[in-house]
Amino acid sequence: FTSISVNHNYAARLHRDRNNLGPSLVRSLGDFAGGELSYWPEDDRTVRLESLPQDTSVKFQPRDGMLMFDGNCAHSVDDFVGKRFSVVFFTLSCYAKCKPQDRAKLEELGFALPALDGGPEGEGAAARARPPPFVRFWTRSELDRLPLMPLALAPLPEPTERQPLR
Repeated sequence: FTSISVNHNYAARLHRDRNNLGPSLVRSLGDFAGGELSYWPEDDRTVRLESLPQDTSVKFQPRDGMLMFDGNCAHSVDDFVGKRFSVVFFTLSCYAKCKPQDRAKLEELGFALPALDGGPEGEGAAARARPPPFVRFWTRSELDRLPLMPLALAPLPEPTERQPLR
């Protein structure tokens, strides 16, 4: 992922992401009721948003786990009451336009960047080809079984010289 969006008390209206390669990973946190994510996994982007049939959507509660879905398919967040935070990881479709010196600096700092695979406008072939619809939900218990804790507890490398990115 190239980007992280942190939201506070935001209920996204029905939309399709723009400038998103597709895969989005979301988790919500807080003391709230409601706030489910409605998702249209079979959205082929040919039907106007307001004409999408409700019975083709599926609902997920990202507070109860972690959801990966195609952000280019229609999705929205239901109304909620309380304090709700959400964190969304996604990849900008224009990542290949990053200047080589900025890319090198990010890699030097330990960022894992998507591979470059060329293209006429500096976008990779993967950015031009939309993936098929997909969705995956990991429950809290599934997340607890993942070996992520050693990564979270690993010491960070000491910073070298500090230079602002251009």
